[in-house]
Amino acid sequence: MRRVLGVAAAGALAAMLLLTGCSSAEPVSRDATIQVSRVGGAPHVDDRLEVKPDGSWSFTNTAGRRFSGTLPADQLSAAYDLVTSDEFAEEMVQPTKDMMCADAPVVTVVAGGRTSTYFGCFEDKWPKTAALVDVLQRNITVPNGG
Repeated sequence: MRRVLGVAAAGALAAMLLLTGCSSAEPVSRDATIQVSRVGGAPHVDDRLEVKPDGSWSFTNTAGRRFSGTLPADQLSAAYDLVTSDEFAEEMVQPTKDMMCADAPVVTVVAGGRTSTYFGCFEDKWPKTAALVDVLQRNITVPNGG
């Protein structure tokens, strides 16, 4: 009897470990706020952008200057199409260990409580995150000086 319980417990533990290792990649909701930060690189940057579902955005550049505006409807739709896609959800659960670049900034996207980190020299690993950053910077061009 003891051996049967031991085998059953070992089987249950193995199943639990297998399920724990699986990351559920649920897409982000269209009503989530999107936050993007770009930090580091050469030259050093510390830029922060927040986009709300209504299209309003605020941007703080490296010098601490704040800017705001509203994204055009097509750009807002494109951004949320990317963020809510299954492919973007998969990117958000990719490991980032040992993926640092000496001269490229680290770009972090937070949406719906989930985070995707994209390194400037590894665009091919996070194509949807890189595409989102490209879409968002189309009309959000602000001076980075003091």
